Amino acid sequence: MEIYARLHPEVLKILLVLFLSFLIGLEREEHKATGTSYYFGGVRTFPLIGLIGYLIALLSGTQLLPLTIGFLAIAGLLLLSYWRKLSATATGITTEMSGLATFLVGALVCDGHF
Repeated sequence: MEIYARLHPEVLKILLVLFLSFLIGLEREEHKATGTSYYFGGVRTFPLIGLIGYLIALLSGTQLLPLTIGFLAIAGLLLLSYWRKLSATATGITTEMSGLATFLVGALVCDGHF
């Protein structure tokens, strides 16, 4: 327990975001391994999305506009991924929605909503 006292609270939040995002990416990676069609993201992409959500929420403070713009930017990239998936005749939007949820997990952890 002494290690928790020595770490800065922001470091603990970042570690929590990376852990939760990694778990989401690990679950999505399992689906990627079983299928032969195109799938977005995995154990590296989802922690990055969570970290982006955390950093934008940290830098924006109480303002919602930067967080909204970041959310829309991630949503736009995920929409491109979904269109790519549709061209490969794969259906389902679960992975893309998981990406948006991962962004929100990062923002919520930054605000202290564990």
